[in-house]
Amino acid sequence: MRTQRNLLLLLALGSLMVAGCLSSDNPVDTPPGTEVDPAPYLGTWNMTELDGASPPPSEMQIAATDTGTEIELQYSYSDEGHTETASLTLVGSAVVASIRSEEGLWTIVRLRLENNGTELVIDYMDQTLVQQAIEGATLAGEILGDLTDDQPAIVITDTGPAIRTFIEGTPDLFMNRAAAFTKGP
Repeated sequence: MRTQRNLLLLLALGSLMVAGCLSSDNPVDTPPGTEVDPAPYLGTWNMTELDGASPPPSEMQIAATDTGTEIELQYSYSDEGHTETASLTLVGSAVVASIRSEEGLWTIVRLRLENNGTELVIDYMDQTLVQQAIEGATLAGEILGDLTDDQPAIVITDTGPAIRTFIEGTPDLFMNRAAAFTKGP
């Protein structure tokens, strides 16, 4: 039976922030023993910061359904409705979310709970480190045309286990405080 829960602004926001710039054909692998209980991440969260801007430039409302293996995210952004799914896994001591867009590509972000679980922080991958790994053939992927003057579009094409290994071996991979949220009433 599905349980409807209000949720995490952060997962869909993470997808919106980096979708198109850095995505993956596959989610991070979740071997036995690395599953994450989504309960601490569920609830109502209010965005307080986006890429250093506080207050953030936009609002978003999200509802999530826990399907038992993934979280279904339904949210509205720029007056358009979207549905995405997310799965959580532990990579080392970090909680990593793989978010599947409606187009089928994945966005991979790190989640952190701070201030006794009342603040949720989302960190996205350092695009330069991913690009260097692809160019150095330590991670399979494609570097596509430039989206901006200094940031090419990148698609990681490697397997879920290889992505997990890459994350484990790259301690500075995630950039801190891409967005922050406070838990609502």
